[in-house]
Amino acid sequence: MSLWTKAQQLQGEALRQVQAVYGEHFPIEVRHFLAPWIESKIMQVLSDVDPDNPQHEQYAASVVGALIQELESKAQALTNEEFFLTKIKLQGAAEMFRQRYSQNPLGLLRIIRHCLGTELKLVQQAENMSLGMSSNPAALLPDASGEILQQLDILRQRTQETSEDLRRMEQEQEAFALEYHELTKIQANLTHLQNQAPSQQKNDFEKQLRIKKEMSEHKLNVKVLAELLQMRMALAEKHKETLMLIENLQARVLDDELIRWKREQQLAGNGVPFHSNLDSIQEWCEGLAEIIWLNRQQIKEAERLRAKFPIMQANNTDHVPALNTQITQLLSSLVTSTFIIERQPPQVMKTNTRFTAMVRLLVGGKLNVHMTPPQVTVSIISEQQANTLLKNDKMAKGEASGEILNNTGTMEYQKASRQLSVSFRLTLDLQLISDFIRVR
Repeated sequence: MSLWTKAQQLQGEALRQVQAVYGEHFPIEVRHFLAPWIESKIMQVLSDVDPDNPQHEQYAASVVGALIQELESKAQALTNEEFFLTKIKLQGAAEMFRQRYSQNPLGLLRIIRHCLGTELKLVQQAENMSLGMSSNPAALLPDASGEILQQLDILRQRTQETSEDLRRMEQEQEAFALEYHELTKIQANLTHLQNQAPSQQKNDFEKQLRIKKEMSEHKLNVKVLAELLQMRMALAEKHKETLMLIENLQARVLDDELIRWKREQQLAGNGVPFHSNLDSIQEWCEGLAEIIWLNRQQIKEAERLRAKFPIMQANNTDHVPALNTQITQLLSSLVTSTFIIERQPPQVMKTNTRFTAMVRLLVGGKLNVHMTPPQVTVSIISEQQANTLLKNDKMAKGEASGEILNNTGTMEYQKASRQLSVSFRLTLDLQLISDFIRVR
């Protein structure tokens, strides 16, 4: 029995989770009508290809091309009237895949891997439960990593769409400028005619110019009120929605996943096994950084276009300045929150103890911080001082729980691992202390 057949036989919450994992990014109709092909071809590909490895992008592109071709062939084969809407849906999905994933084939494979992985996990859990091997409802929760990658792909698509909207808006504004220039020429000709002696030829020419002027003014009014202003408002609304999605996803990555990693790192100091997923968290943060940066550039470009041609409808609020402030705050929060201590010192140390520590900026490579690498200074602080620092983010200069040697270093970028970090080999001149590292 195929995986898709088993997935359709799931009940209750498990079936709802299967339905929820599909959507605009990968329609469930595609999964249904291409089930045999997906399970015979894509599953084999996913066993050979790592969607997170950029070196596999060329092979992934050929797989995505084959998927689109198979999808179009399937749509053409649906000739019965009862499948008319399904045929349109499949054709639309093929076109969407072509536009959205031709330049990002690994993104589509990541989504398919997540969808199939969720199906397989839910089916296996249902089979185990039927055999009495599992009764834990929490085990049915979807994979967090797949969900985050899926949301990042959705945000990338939205960013691409607003980029195209911005380009069209700029073209519309340029067309308006040309039309306005033409109107000024007509007005200049009319002014020139006023100084000429009356004649039938003059009257006929003036009549033609006034007709052209009315048509040009009408065209300008239509472009300004019905097109250009509408495009500006629509773009601002899209950016507003995108920023809300970015804010929610960033909160999940920083406040849930990264905080969980820090907590597990802390527990590892007490001997609890620590399975670090920091590289995955860095990938998510880099994705957020790229999306935030692109949207910030778009918002700044929208501001430039508005300043170049400042028109506003009555009772219409300009949201762009607020959007610029919001996106800048998101970027600032992402940078400061991803400046982390990857390797902490032992929690208990004696006099002249030698230890190592490592500080890492998760978005340093993506934002090209390594082009002007920052210098980092570390100091030892007590748990009480750490709690105080969390409350007011300030400490008096020189305030620390002990002196450490070699506590300043410059961050270095490792191209192979895409990590911007600095390692310290430190010596602590202190009798005995339970401590934390602070960076600045």
